[in-house]
Amino acid sequence: MTRIGNFIRILIFCLLFNLSFAQQSEIDSLKNLLSRQDSTEKIKTYYALGLIYEQSLPDTALAFYQAGLKLSEETHSETLIAKGYNGIGNINFISGRYAMALDYFFKALKIFESKHLDNSTIYCLQYIGNAGAGNCSIHW
Repeated sequence: MTRIGNFIRILIFCLLFNLSFAQQSEIDSLKNLLSRQDSTEKIKTYYALGLIYEQSLPDTALAFYQAGLKLSEETHSETLIAKGYNGIGNINFISGRYAMALDYFFKALKIFESKHLDNSTIYCLQYIGNAGAGNCSIHW
């Protein structure tokens, strides 16, 4: 019984080590792409890095989302601006700043609706519902 238990522990350790290494290589690949891309691709890469870091390092994720949002505003890409607002809203939600999260979600929602991006609008409305539920001080 102990041999099987030890085997399972070693197997789990190897799998977890492998997964963490795979994520780090993905992060390194995305960071390397930043130096070789046009503005739109850089923005998407910033947002992808923000998504990777959301749960583990929210401050780092926020920095990536803000960098992407700044570049989006410089290129006047409304859809990418909305995605930046959405990402920053997620970070604020994760950090418990529900009122600030709602501000960003509503900014994103306005753009998504104006562009008739139905899937993005639906996701944004879900985020607004979650943030509103987390912030009990809001009275609809």
